Amino acid sequence: IDATSSDESGDSSDDEASSGDSSSSSDESLHDRMQAPRRTADRLIDVGYTNQSSTANGNGSGAMLGIMSGSGAVKKTDIGGVPAVTQGLEGLVMAPLVVDKDSDVPGDYIEDESSNWTVLVRPDLAGGLSVQIRFLREESRNRETKLMGFDPKNAAVVCAQFKFENKRSDGRTIRRIHLMQRKVTNSGTVPTTRVRIPQEIASIDISKMSFATVGLEFAQASDTDGSILAKFDIKCDRGTTPIEIRPALAETIQPIDMTKAEFVSLSGKMHGIHQRSEASFSLPSDDKNKVYKQVLRNILKASNISLIEKWCEDRCKFAGCLPASKLKVLLEIHCDPNTGSGKIIICCDSAMALNTLLLFFVKHAVAEE
Repeated sequence: IDATSSDESGDSSDDEASSGDSSSSSDESLHDRMQAPRRTADRLIDVGYTNQSSTANGNGSGAMLGIMSGSGAVKKTDIGGVPAVTQGLEGLVMAPLVVDKDSDVPGDYIEDESSNWTVLVRPDLAGGLSVQIRFLREESRNRETKLMGFDPKNAAVVCAQFKFENKRSDGRTIRRIHLMQRKVTNSGTVPTTRVRIPQEIASIDISKMSFATVGLEFAQASDTDGSILAKFDIKCDRGTTPIEIRPALAETIQPIDMTKAEFVSLSGKMHGIHQRSEASFSLPSDDKNKVYKQVLRNILKASNISLIEKWCEDRCKFAGCLPASKLKVLLEIHCDPNTGSGKIIICCDSAMALNTLLLFFVKHAVAEE
């Protein structure tokens, strides 16, 4: 009887232990299920702050700031072509940040990878709201287009940065600034197929400004100057202002890699009347280095063309290709720093693009600032 009791007692203890284990396992599973949403939220909050690649450099918060402003401040190790800190966030559009006018802008290094600022909206015509635009290029363009879900290799994709600024004369706030796309009905133009615009900016005080990135994918690339067109309305509590985004052909030229020998060989074959065009220009000649620097900067800021050779025997060379036909475009600048006089030579197998680009570079690239 004692043995039997002992066995039964042991079985009872085993059952209780088994029951305890089962109960404990159930409690742990329930606890895990309850904690899962919290862990997911924590991971989302940690993006840009606790990412290993960001914290290693001590600027995780700056990375998140770059994502929110759309200014391309993230410059981290890529995973599959997308910065690690933004992995899985492609296509996410967030509201632009509002910052002080004199503060450092996140991603300001894109100054060397963008065009000059151009006025889109004058404050005296829009209730004090000033809007400027510049086009992003090279790595800044590639990074932003990937974040917005576009293919950076597509020549029909254009990435632009907007700068909104409050210049009201009465010092009051401008509210609810946002973009609204309008339909393009102009004949002979290429409309957009996809657009990424930022969320609404709640308000901009008199001492503030905001930057936002806009992505445009057109139906096709074009070798015709000004043929790709996007229309928007800029709306705020001060009214509505219509704008057009029409990138110049020099802006949509695709940069290419080319050696000096290849440049000389190819340009030597283009001597036909519809293959080569040139024009003269004149610049102040008070400082040789200033003349050289000005011409070089003007060319690179006015167009998306690649620098092949930098000032050798008073000459510099550039090359690119047309966005649709991929025909090569060769640009050579001759400049005498002692007199400031020079000559611009363009070679291309497209006669229409040849004349258009020559006029553009004479007007925008080598003109005195």
